[in-house]
Amino acid sequence: MLEGKGTTDVAARRAAFSGQPLQEPLDQYLRKVRSASYQLTDADIQRLRSAGVAEDAIFELTIADALGAAERGLRVGLMALGETAGG
Repeated sequence: MLEGKGTTDVAARRAAFSGQPLQEPLDQYLRKVRSASYQLTDADIQRLRSAGVAEDAIFELTIADALGAAERGLRVGLMALGETAGG
């Protein structure tokens, strides 16, 4: 996902995965993906498309961002389990 061929470059996908800021309007959108994805609407996607962001780029960066957030959550959970089991 991060290293393969895509519409977006590897650096952008890695940045999205790690939660690093990207250019607007992508940054605002990806922050919403990470923190309030249940609030995303068609208007959010339309705003990106109106700004010239290709649908494939939106898809790739959304997936990279969501996977990164999930991995961070998993690591926090595993660390908590380790602390609980060891404490």
